[in-house]
Amino acid sequence: TVNLSDPSCDNPSLHLGDIYNYSKEDHKGNVMHLADVLVAEGELVFWHEEYEVSAKRALIVGESHATLAPLNYLNQIESFHRAVALYAAAMKTKKPRYKYAANKIRKRISKWAHYGNTTIHYYEMFLSAEKLALEKKHNQAKLKYESAIEAVSRLGHLHHLGLFNERYSDFLLR
Repeated sequence: TVNLSDPSCDNPSLHLGDIYNYSKEDHKGNVMHLADVLVAEGELVFWHEEYEVSAKRALIVGESHATLAPLNYLNQIESFHRAVALYAAAMKTKKPRYKYAANKIRKRISKWAHYGNTTIHYYEMFLSAEKLALEKKHNQAKLKYESAIEAVSRLGHLHHLGLFNERYSDFLLR
């Protein structure tokens, strides 16, 4: 195995920092690479719980990934994470632009679930809980959070289970 963080590695393109050091000129014409870099950057900010920074980025980047790579499987998870960050920022800052953008994504994800995408049904439940929490419909939000946590637990998606529990505990503390 290669230690990607080892500076003595003989393949400089494998150094972790080099993966994200790019310019549009270096990858001109490689749309998938640019799309993947957009997702990677967004995920790095999102999973470090920088929700307001992630939400600001979501407003700027918007649907760039889906536009560049419309059939990429990452579009759904990338959209979901943008919506979570937007709802979290809306709760923290009370800025309507975050709520508006989050609701727009939630509605799209709801359509995907309605038209048969069963693997993202829990996305819809969780985003509904976040919307209800933002609207101060506490009893309904509590039930939705618990349903989403139960659904993601059954699927064993531990990264989202942790995220849902964290956001639910933030809701309960508020």
